[in-house]
Amino acid sequence: MARELDWSNARRGAVIATPGKTRITIYIDDDVLDAFRDRAEAEGRGYQTAMNEALRRSLVASASKHEALLARLQSAIAGVLEGVRIVDAPKPRPVTKRSPRGGAVTKATKPRKR
Repeated sequence: MARELDWSNARRGAVIATPGKTRITIYIDDDVLDAFRDRAEAEGRGYQTAMNEALRRSLVASASKHEALLARLQSAIAGVLEGVRIVDAPKPRPVTKRSPRGGAVTKATKPRKR
């Protein structure tokens, strides 16, 4: 027997968004929007998809430029440091503090109480 559903208290809700996508409102120059719409129509797809792909390609290209720059910098730094010899740092000297009366007091001694 088929199960009957009770729709008497049902309400219309918000449309479920596609995972990984966010709806935004932006201002785009008319000529840019027309170019994307024309190109998307010629390719048989949506202009928003074309815009998203163009933005993604730009981000990927920018990231690869940054990675190439980072690799060149690392190589240059490695070349400069190639002949550098690291030595142990000297041990710090004991700290000498000045008393309020002007005399030097080391950590090992305490000022006299009066």
